[in-house]
Amino acid sequence: LMTRNVAVLVIRVLVVVCVIFAASGTVLWHDGEVNENDFIIALDVSASMTAQDILPTRLDAAKQAAIDFIDSMKSSSDIGIVSFAGTVFIDSSLINNKDSLRKTIENIQVARTGGTDIGGAIITSTNLLIASDKGKVIILITDGSNTLGAFMENSVQSAIDYANKNHVIIHTIGIGSESGPI
Repeated sequence: LMTRNVAVLVIRVLVVVCVIFAASGTVLWHDGEVNENDFIIALDVSASMTAQDILPTRLDAAKQAAIDFIDSMKSSSDIGIVSFAGTVFIDSSLINNKDSLRKTIENIQVARTGGTDIGGAIITSTNLLIASDKGKVIILITDGSNTLGAFMENSVQSAIDYANKNHVIIHTIGIGSESGPI
């Protein structure tokens, strides 16, 4: 003479399962397309960026890529601009004013200092992002020639290790052609 009240049994099993999940500290993750990051655009402004293997120049192509990136961003992200050659320059701290960022990028010129310090650009960009409570991302746009800091063995690797330690993701964009500068 057993009753077959399946609904009550299912509810009791669900309650027990929920209690077990709650007691074990279960965390549920959902992957979605959301941008909760702050960005630094690190732009190579060394003399090698004046090469015309990409028309009009590598620097102009890099600046246009940076502007296109800014235009594609949602308004919740802050973006900063760093330019580097032999020295690293902070052109803009983290802001979310797209018009100001566009003007800053348009006004960037080839640096008068020699060399290219990729490691210094990564470290400076990481330092600008450390205070952010969002995800931290560096967009490094360069022709890839690291000529400064070469006296120190693995200077770029040390900078990458520093960025990893501070939970910064680095995306690189190479500017140039396979044939090299014209």
